[in-house]
Amino acid sequence: MSGAEGEVLDEISRLRPAEIMIPEHASGQPHEIGNRIKALGINAITMRPGWQFTPHHAKEQLARQWGIKTAGGSGFADDDPAVLATGAVLSYLEETQKTGLAHIRPLRRHVVEDYLSIDPASYRSLEIDRTTRAGTAEGSLLSAIDRTRSSMGGRLLRQWLRTPLCDVEHIGARQGAIAALLESPSTLKST
Repeated sequence: MSGAEGEVLDEISRLRPAEIMIPEHASGQPHEIGNRIKALGINAITMRPGWQFTPHHAKEQLARQWGIKTAGGSGFADDDPAVLATGAVLSYLEETQKTGLAHIRPLRRHVVEDYLSIDPASYRSLEIDRTTRAGTAEGSLLSAIDRTRSSMGGRLLRQWLRTPLCDVEHIGARQGAIAALLESPSTLKST
């Protein structure tokens, strides 16, 4: 995601990522946004060398990962901040995961306007994935409706609750998919 700093911080607050990577300045000093992210209550901030967020590095990483020479085919400019961050993330994963990354899908744009915008205060008040009093999942909307059987299903449900759709066509398609599964119990049992 790229955008104005306030929009990015609001999105970080809403998504509550487990870890955030930010570049160091050429001097080796941390980027200033790290303090603003910590103020959101997110402490898992990983500093990465600034050169890993450059177009040259991103181009090399995208070519190695997906065999593409330019990000244009994915709807991104080669110097798009999302592409630069992807290059850094791929480098980080290569260093830390010690396994192949073939399961990682190519870039796709997260367009904030495609989802209902809920400001951080309202999001907390709605207790979508944690309560305001105890700060735990117990008693939240997610805990009340989560009957998923796999961690992947749980993550998808959490993502859907955190980012409600706005487009009626996409909402209808999602409802249609759910209806199709409910009408075919044998399909549900085999998964």
